[in-house]
Amino acid sequence: MHFQILGSLLSGHLLINDTNQPFGNLKPVGYNNELLHLAHELASRLLPAFGNTSTGLPYPRVNLRHGVPADVSTHTCTAGAGSLLLEFGMLSRLIGDPVYEGVARRAVKALWELRSKNTGLLGDFLNFFI
Repeated sequence: MHFQILGSLLSGHLLINDTNQPFGNLKPVGYNNELLHLAHELASRLLPAFGNTSTGLPYPRVNLRHGVPADVSTHTCTAGAGSLLLEFGMLSRLIGDPVYEGVARRAVKALWELRSKNTGLLGDFLNFFI
């Protein structure tokens, strides 16, 4: 859910600042990149999901105030772990900080390595301590 919010904040920011204005002028009076700042704040709070895993796959849950819960599962959703590259990559490029794209790329590389040797496919959930 948080990653969908991140994508929405970034999409809104990009639409507001699109010089082609395909939907007309959407820039609110006095807009000063607030959506981008909120996206950056949210991503910073999500960053602990990537910490302390040997594979680089993110933990499936993060408390936005306190980080990764102590009782968090060691299983993560394949789609959730792999879809972050778009949001984190775009944020990194917009703010000029490679950290977000870097952790997302590491997760995608981990998914690639965890594919079945027989089929090349991944399951719905992965244990990231294997």
